[in-house]
Amino acid sequence: MEAFTTEHIAFRKRRPRGIALILLSMLPVLLLGCPNPVNDGGSSSSGSGEIAVTLNATETTKGSGTNEVQRISSPGASGGSFRLSFDNGTLAPATGDLYVDATVGEVQAALEQLRSVDGASNVFVTGADGGPWDVEFTGALAAAEQREITVDGTALILSLPQVTEITPGGGGRNEVQLISSTNANGGTFTLEFDYNGVQATTFNIGIDATPAYIDIALEALFDIAGDRVEVTGSAGGPWQVEFVGGGLEETDVPLLGVDGSNLTGNPVVSEEISHAPGDNEVQTIEFSPAAGGGEFTLGFGGETTPRIPYDATATGVESALQELSSVPENSVSVTSTAATGAPWEVEFTGRLAATDHELLSGDTSELVPAAAGQ
Repeated sequence: MEAFTTEHIAFRKRRPRGIALILLSMLPVLLLGCPNPVNDGGSSSSGSGEIAVTLNATETTKGSGTNEVQRISSPGASGGSFRLSFDNGTLAPATGDLYVDATVGEVQAALEQLRSVDGASNVFVTGADGGPWDVEFTGALAAAEQREITVDGTALILSLPQVTEITPGGGGRNEVQLISSTNANGGTFTLEFDYNGVQATTFNIGIDATPAYIDIALEALFDIAGDRVEVTGSAGGPWQVEFVGGGLEETDVPLLGVDGSNLTGNPVVSEEISHAPGDNEVQTIEFSPAAGGGEFTLGFGGETTPRIPYDATATGVESALQELSSVPENSVSVTSTAATGAPWEVEFTGRLAATDHELLSGDTSELVPAAAGQ
């Protein structure tokens, strides 16, 4: 009986100590309230469940300026090739042969090979296969005045003006012939008329001639002299020639001949967008509080990078951003004042140069604060 009493008393003495320990452990909760695990900044909480690491992206330098764009108009030749040159002040090399139906990619690749362009990040070609092609100067050539691209089109095969019979002469109708507009863009041509075995040739006619000028050129011929033709149409053609008098009316006459050996067909280069000086955008990425472990991702252009270690090098962050299709090759440059870890400075270069961009975003839910990571 005595043993039972002793054990019973001992048990009763231990019970208050357990209650006291439980109450003491709950004291911080009673005094401070339950911690809120939700991060108001939008980032998920860190691995500790108590402190969330957030990513801060700030615009150190706002992107500004306008890149120059030059348009190479389609040569419109029937065949052959041409070459492009770009003189940056010290070099004026030429590309290899580009055919009249060259694709956008072929023009891009040809320009990239020029030492005066110096790489894929400094030009960006858009447009249509066969032209016209728009060349935007980016990267090291961004937001600056550029010399005009020049074209060597001596190897092009031109489609010469063609003469067709619209209305045969005779039976009470005047003959009408159509001189179709050529796709040459320079030089001159002549017209030939062979009537009753006598051939006559006009003086030189510019490719942009008006109908009135064609009329004068034809009526200067001795066998068409006087008001024997009427020419209608538009400047640069096509031109309609109606034989109206002097014995040529209501008569079937030979087709006019064309000599286009003096026509040229170089593709035309024109400045579509003028440059405006500016700066490349620079954004700084850092964590609050500092991260001591885990991984994070960056978002840009609606895409998300692969996971990046919290202590990544600048090169590692740059490589992750280059994985995004919204970031063209060589279009970001990342640097850091530390060997590893944040902060990182992201400069938008290449095809993203001299432009204002959205702020980078990030998912830091897997990051651990520095205090918890140590």
